[in-house]
Amino acid sequence: MSVLEAEKQVICEMVEEGDAVTTELFNVFPSMSGVYAGATDSYDPSRHHVKVNLHTGTALRDAVARIKPKKTSGGIATIAILAVTNVKTGSINHLITPNRNLRITGQKLKLAGEQAGVYFINQMDESRTQVDPSDIALNHPIELLVVTPELPPGTYKLEVITQYSGTGKLLKTPHSVVFDRILTVE
Repeated sequence: MSVLEAEKQVICEMVEEGDAVTTELFNVFPSMSGVYAGATDSYDPSRHHVKVNLHTGTALRDAVARIKPKKTSGGIATIAILAVTNVKTGSINHLITPNRNLRITGQKLKLAGEQAGVYFINQMDESRTQVDPSDIALNHPIELLVVTPELPPGTYKLEVITQYSGTGKLLKTPHSVVFDRILTVE
């Protein structure tokens, strides 16, 4: 670390003195722009500007030449549910209370698109109960606040479906995430 810090200091000092620095990674040299009125005209910061020019060195050019570009699919949502909190009882990732607020936190959760919704999946019969859209109090990328539907006692999985991408455009197909914890209605 001390060698790198010393190298950085020496390079900065050389550039401050107007010298060019050439390494295998880069070539750097200061220059000025602006017009001088004559041979006796001096530096005036309102008309003249100092800049630093940086170009790739041989090692960096060789590294760039070895890059093999790969096409990747963009816009893949990394939707995730991180925690589910029963606002009434404070229970986290466990007990839920019908007809009470439930806070869902995570990433890219914002409900967007025609098929978007929050669902409770009964673990006994796999029946699905959707949260009424009018019972969604907060709809943000990192937080949803919903009223838990009238659910009979039992265990449930929580699913969020959305086309939210975070870019202003909807995803072409809905993405869903099922919370990895079982929620219980007593």
